[in-house]
This record gives sequence, C-alpha cells and structure tokens, in this order.
Amino acid sequence: MKIRERRIKRRNKRRNKIIKRTVGLLAVFIIGVGMGIGAFNKDNNKKTSLVYASHEKSESNSSKENSNKESDNKDKSNETEVDKAKEDETKDSKSNQAESAKDSTTNKAVNDSSKNNNTKTPAKTDTTRSNNSTNYKEFFKEDVFMGDSVTEALSYYEFVQEENVYAKKGSHINIIKNELNKIEIENPRNIYLLYGLNDLGAISNQWFIDQYRELVHSLKAKFPNSNIYVQSILPVLPKAEGSKTGVNNKKVNEYNNMLIEMAKEENINFLNIASLLNDSNKNLYEPDGIHFKADFYKLMLNYIRDNVN
Repeated sequence: MKIRERRIKRRNKRRNKIIKRTVGLLAVFIIGVGMGIGAFNKDNNKKTSLVYASHEKSESNSSKENSNKESDNKDKSNETEVDKAKEDETKDSKSNQAESAKDSTTNKAVNDSSKNNNTKTPAKTDTTRSNNSTNYKEFFKEDVFMGDSVTEALSYYEFVQEENVYAKKGSHINIIKNELNKIEIENPRNIYLLYGLNDLGAISNQWFIDQYRELVHSLKAKFPNSNIYVQSILPVLPKAEGSKTGVNNKKVNEYNNMLIEMAKEENINFLNIASLLNDSNKNLYEPDGIHFKADFYKLMLNYIRDNVN
C-alpha cells in the first residue's frame, strides 16, 4: 500500500508541475498578444498624422526610457504635467486673445498689400464649399507642389499622387534650386511653391527673398510653359512661436509682404492661403502648432482649385 501511495503522490506532483508550467506559458502568451495589439493600434492611429510619423523613431526610444522609471517618478511627473497643463492653458488663453488681434492686423496688412499691386493675387474663396465633387488626384495630375513638410503631407494623406509632390521635411530655400531635376512631372501645367517657414531665422530678409527669386528664375528656365504660383507662408499658433529659430508670426508677415512684391516683379501668381486660417479653425493645427491635420488640406486644395488660371 505504501509503495502505491508513493507512486500516486509522485504522479500527482508531476501533473501539478505540468499544469503550473502550462498556465504560466499561457499567461505569457496572452500578455504578449495584448501588448502586440496595443502597439499595432497605436501605430495605426499615428499614421493619421504626418507629424507623428516623422517622430515615430524618437517616440519609440522615449517610451523605452520611460518604462524603466520608478513608479514614484511617474507619479511626480504626472503631477508636474497636470500643473504645467493648467499653466499652459492660462497662458494660451491670454496669448490667443493677443494673437487674435495681431492676426487680424497681419491678415489685413497682407491683403492690403495684395490689393495695392498688379500681382495676380486671387480673391479669397468660400472655404465652406463642398469638395465632394473634386477628385484632387485627377484635377492636379499635371501639376507639381513644392515645399517642406507642410507640402509633403499632401501625398502623405493621399490627396495627390507622390509624383506630383516634390517636398521634404526641413527644406531650405537656398537648396531647392539645385534639385529641380528630381521633379518627376516632365512639363508641369502649374507649379505651387510653399517655402519660408524653415528660413525664418535666415541671415536677413533680403537674403531670403533673393534665394526665392533665384528659385523662380531656375523654374522659369527649366519649365518655360508652366504657371508658377507662390503661396503665402502659413502662420503658427502662439505656443509654437519661438519653438524654432526665428519662428514667429511677425516674421511670417514680413516674408509674405516681400513675396507679394516679388511675385509682382516676376509677373507670377500669389496665393494667399494664409487667409484660410483664423480663430474659428485653430483645431486644424497639429498639437505642435505648426503642421496641419488632413482637413486643412481640403480647404487648401479647394482654394487653389478655385483660384488658378
């Protein structure tokens, strides 16, 4: 009997070990699947934003560092962020009031300057017009959009084909004229330029406009039959001012006024797309206050569609 009992005990002990091991492996598998799904959903959500896509690598590294912090530090960090959010909210409220008055003056200055010269500056379009009837890829298939990350988003959000966009993050005006051979459209109907935000900290205002003029001359020489449209530099939200060297709306306004004059002198077209933005649609900006969500590009493309020759 004792021998039989010992055998039964050993059998039960082995069975319990197998069960515990199986349960442990199953738990690890379930946790792993859950983390994978969470990461997949997070990545998919970020694909709705060009800003998040361009910072995906740095955010991944940041999340790894944060995972190694002690829980006490996390709690303190959360408290600090809450306090900071309250302070930022108060500052933004005050800044928005001041910026509202400043933007009004800025837009008026740009519009008045446009009216006082012979540049082919189109009138402001109705931004509430429906875009359901427009196939942007078809409408702009013979055109080229040139610019920085703001323009790059046109193809990222799939409003137009990649071949119709020559733009990249951080582009500077003095470099582009040497890269025109990279434009894929052989003889563009229209060329839309949107540069300047990355050059607000340039050596001088005159340097910027001279470099822009050289780009225009290079485009005229390479594409003599193309219509060239200079687009106004877009304003930033108050919280973004000072985030990069020279970035502020006063400088944006100065550059835009110079672009209007240059367009007149070069007999090319000026599109005041900055007029699309106001206090009522600040939600079109990304959280950084510089880049834009997909809905902004519908307004932008409708405006261009309604104002090109």
